[in-house]
Amino acid sequence: MRLLPAAVLLLVLAGCHAPEKSDAFFADDPGWSKRGAGATIGLYLPNRLIDLVDIVHVGYGVGPGIGLGVHFTRYGRLLAVVGVDVGIGWFGRYARPYQCAVYTRAAVGPKEAVTLRDRNRFWHVPQWDIGLYAHFLIVQEYLGIAPEENVDFVVGLSTFDLKDDDW
Repeated sequence: MRLLPAAVLLLVLAGCHAPEKSDAFFADDPGWSKRGAGATIGLYLPNRLIDLVDIVHVGYGVGPGIGLGVHFTRYGRLLAVVGVDVGIGWFGRYARPYQCAVYTRAAVGPKEAVTLRDRNRFWHVPQWDIGLYAHFLIVQEYLGIAPEENVDFVVGLSTFDLKDDDW
């Protein structure tokens, strides 16, 4: 029962699926806070906490399957998996938090072969993530870090927003 509030928060925070925004290394128009001094000060701590949470990406699912994957950005990935699963994860505030699919997938670098027509059922791992994916028997997991979010967090301490994602 304790996990319910966390799951609801996860769905709310990641409910805005915007793959182009989650794939951008930095925003097209980064800059200093466009809010007044009061709003910038009042939202400083929540914005820094969310920037910190954005650094680590995790996913967990259940369902029969097998496969492994290494994601060293979308240009250096290697993945082979077959599965039937349902999963939830955190891939940043603009990525879909759920996965529900029956599929086979193979990827080498930016090229990918998928047997599922509706790609919207997969987790959207951001383009610049560095991570590991494993699906073994009935457990599916993903753990990754987002290098651009590390930079956004550190630079954001000055209220300069490289990803243009502060409230």
